[in-house]
Amino acid sequence: MDKDTAKEIIQRYAKVLAETEAMVAGIPESKLPCDKSMIKEAIKLYLAEVPEGSDTYHKLRKFYPKLAGFIPDDQAERSAKAEEAMMTMDVSSEGFKYLDEHAEILKRIQNDTYILEQELYDI
Repeated sequence: MDKDTAKEIIQRYAKVLAETEAMVAGIPESKLPCDKSMIKEAIKLYLAEVPEGSDTYHKLRKFYPKLAGFIPDDQAERSAKAEEAMMTMDVSSEGFKYLDEHAEILKRIQNDTYILEQELYDI
């Protein structure tokens, strides 16, 4: 991957992050501009190119672990339904049947975020 491609991927990813920042239950992977592995590669490449301590450097280090919040679309849909059910407390909501799965998804996102943060130390 060249620097221009990496920059384009990062810009598109940053736009997605801005558009989805209010989503807490898990963001559908289909919203990503490309595969997670390509975004990771782009960020790693660009981190090596920007001055350490710069605003861009710090933004990229924040963007990287946010990849953990992107989950398969079907899981994101069920998790969002569970989140909505908890927020509205609507007893007729089908989201209540997804509460256990929602809790597991949130736990996985938390664990994956930690793993991605640790990966940054290897960069």
